[in-house]
Amino acid sequence: MAAGKAKRLGIALILLSIIAVTLGWWFSVGNPIMYLTHSVSPGQFLYILSKLAGLLALVLIGVQVILMLIRASQRFVAVPGISYKRHMQLGLTTFAFCLLHVVLIFSAIWLRQGKAPWGLLLPDLTANYYKFHLSLGVVAFYVLCAGIVAGWKLRGNKPGWKAVHMMWPLAVGLAYWHSLSIGSESRMGIVLVTLWLLAAVICTALVMRLIAAYKAPGLWRIRTD
Repeated sequence: MAAGKAKRLGIALILLSIIAVTLGWWFSVGNPIMYLTHSVSPGQFLYILSKLAGLLALVLIGVQVILMLIRASQRFVAVPGISYKRHMQLGLTTFAFCLLHVVLIFSAIWLRQGKAPWGLLLPDLTANYYKFHLSLGVVAFYVLCAGIVAGWKLRGNKPGWKAVHMMWPLAVGLAYWHSLSIGSESRMGIVLVTLWLLAAVICTALVMRLIAAYKAPGLWRIRTD
């Protein structure tokens, strides 16, 4: 029964978040088909798709964190969390959207400039406002990649990777910072409200997690069941 509740909770959070950010994206860019039927800048269609992929990745990251924090604290709260298997599945899905976001924006700039923008993949935290906040997203992506690998290694009973996997707050914080700073849709209406609601729930779940860990220090152990 608990597993069923966790599944329904996860599905509800995911669907509501996806619907909200997709509607916000649609209201912002308009009908995406017109980017194929009208004269637009090279790569513009891929660019608007990259924005949607980024928004979806961001909300999935939020849902992923919420569900796992709840799972780690479920001894003290009535809401069950998702299983480790579902956590891995959702994590890989989230990573797929992150990767899609990177590939699409890379391809869009390539088409627009006529050359591959390899510098896009190298963080530069000393650059101007846009490049700096773009670099935050790049760093978040690399931290997320490391977290995915660490999660897989933990499944193989390699506890040395725990510290790497526990860097998820850095990835989440940088991803939100990146999006809210230079993402046009993420600062508008329904998308902004959705992101702030997810952030509020994440903070609440984190507080519950810390309380749970204080009452039972063994809960800091990453469960793989």
